[in-house]
Amino acid sequence: MVAIRKMLGMVASNISGSRWSGLFQTEGLRWVVPTRIIIGVMLVFPVGGGLGHVLPALAVNTQTYSFATYLLGLLVRAIELLVGISFLAGLAVRVTAIPALLILSLLAAANFANSSSWLAGMLAGIVMPQGDWATGAVMIGAIELVSELYKTGSGRWSVDHWISTWRKK
Repeated sequence: MVAIRKMLGMVASNISGSRWSGLFQTEGLRWVVPTRIIIGVMLVFPVGGGLGHVLPALAVNTQTYSFATYLLGLLVRAIELLVGISFLAGLAVRVTAIPALLILSLLAAANFANSSSWLAGMLAGIVMPQGDWATGAVMIGAIELVSELYKTGSGRWSVDHWISTWRKK
């Protein structure tokens, strides 16, 4: 246990002293923690399905099933899970905020496209309409919160906060 603690301390001190330390720098804001956890849960357990249900390129039809499509779907879901877990732990939130913004934007577009025929026609072939405008509005709110997290960092009670304060000890 002591060896693991020393190793984690060594990794944290190397990160906090490097040029990458700005990515882990965070303020001790408390409002960020519940926001970060909610966004993480939204990404790990997406309502109505994740990007695999929204992107037509990942839609697996039993007649036109391909192994490459299956692997691409697994890769996209793995990215969703990694970003969600990163938000839950508070590790490199500024780095993973950009994929989170892309994921939430695609989910918002898919939800708004189901409620609007002109938007569905404009986004045909890019996203498959699903959900409704209310879920799309929730995704827009989540986009705004993720953009705030990109500016402030992951807040208190996060791995980023631990890394950024390691050097001060």
